[in-house]
Amino acid sequence: MRVSTGSGSGSHSYGVTVTFTDAAGTTVDQATTSVTLGPDAARSLDVRMTRPALASRVSRCAARATA
Repeated sequence: MRVSTGSGSGSHSYGVTVTFTDAAGTTVDQATTSVTLGPDAARSLDVRMTRPALASRVSRCAARATA
């Protein structure tokens, strides 16, 4: 996933949560990480499942970032 910021001043910390769901929309797993970025910055993040043995059940994922 790629996280980017707009212009502004100083650096900000963001929490990033990825929810992995099956075909029925049921949550299979969820993983969270954090990143600190300055203004006009971007970074690619590797957010891995906490239970990779369940990867075959995942049909989609959704990411949410909060400041």
